[in-house]
Amino acid sequence: MRLKDSASTINFRVLLRIIGLLLIIEGAFLSVPLVTSLIYGERDWMNFLLTMGLTLTAGSLMTFCIRPRSPRMAKREGFLLTALVWVFFSIFGMLPFMMMETDPLSISDAFFEAMSGFTTTGATVMGSISHLSHGVVIWRSLMQWIGGMGIILFTLAVVPMLNHSGGMQMFNAEVTGITHDKLRPRISQTAKGLWLIYIVLTVVLFVLLIIGPMNTFEALCHAFSTMSTGGFSTADDSIEAWDSVYIQSVMTVFMFLGGTSFVLLYRAAHGDFKPIWRNDVFRTYVGIIFGCYILFVIAIFRNGQAHSLKSVTLDPLFQIISTITSTGYEVSAFSSWGTFVLSLAFALMFFGSCAGSTSGGAKIDRLIYLLKNCRNEIVRSIHPNNILTVRVND
Repeated sequence: MRLKDSASTINFRVLLRIIGLLLIIEGAFLSVPLVTSLIYGERDWMNFLLTMGLTLTAGSLMTFCIRPRSPRMAKREGFLLTALVWVFFSIFGMLPFMMMETDPLSISDAFFEAMSGFTTTGATVMGSISHLSHGVVIWRSLMQWIGGMGIILFTLAVVPMLNHSGGMQMFNAEVTGITHDKLRPRISQTAKGLWLIYIVLTVVLFVLLIIGPMNTFEALCHAFSTMSTGGFSTADDSIEAWDSVYIQSVMTVFMFLGGTSFVLLYRAAHGDFKPIWRNDVFRTYVGIIFGCYILFVIAIFRNGQAHSLKSVTLDPLFQIISTITSTGYEVSAFSSWGTFVLSLAFALMFFGSCAGSTSGGAKIDRLIYLLKNCRNEIVRSIHPNNILTVRVND
């Protein structure tokens, strides 16, 4: 009789149980759009209450009724969990979009909208959002905020038992990049530290946006979508609806921070600034932004779009940071800056910013590894006996 190789099997029971925990957390987050709909007196509160009930019920059944034989998780469980969590979250997160009173979305469109939100992609199937209720609008932004830092990382912060049952595998699968830095001895402490920085930055951005022309609701939604580098807005014209240099400047700074590794931000918050500029990835990140800024300004002058000081200072800088962090906000004159700028924007979107940030893309870390390895291969073709390594951050 052929013996079953335990090393090649996947512990589906522990996967489903952890997904159940995640769904309970999603159900708790649904209270935000529920309360928002009640405050504004909108009938959508019933849709969110029903969605919350279904999500909490499914999560509770998976958490308390499934008994895994072993609580341990290997790498394959970690990677599978990272992929499955977005599917499960989107299945339940799409329900409010399907139950909207005005122009409800089909199953495929609702799933697309939810998946775009949780993955902070920022693409939308909605031609207009002016008809949406306040509850739906804030749920779109909140989905991006949840997915920005990562719901798995949030679970590691609030569920201590995962320190001993696959926490490291979950951390490695969730946090992007080739290498992963632990800030504290325990995974839960690291997760709490990263989420604390994320929450503090969101609150600071929210306060700064309220000081400007945005009201409380608009500021909260944009704080969620900007810090997560997702890009959903409360207006059809996005940030152009406010036509404010102050709003644009504040969001430029926080999009830049959202594209920076939160490990570096955590250390900077604790007074350790030395690793920031010593970090090869961060220096490259700043260098790419500066280099593209010069190219953008040249293109703006060549295409006769330098109409004001703002058009050659804040506008190109805002567009570059919005693009490289995959946020997706756009200035109105961007399409008239020429095809060279558009081509450069595609490259920026592809590579993205730093690993360990909330941005999308392949990440600058991998670009650095690729270029340094190519250089080594060229040297090795001339000196075949040389032994060369790719070194990043010493």
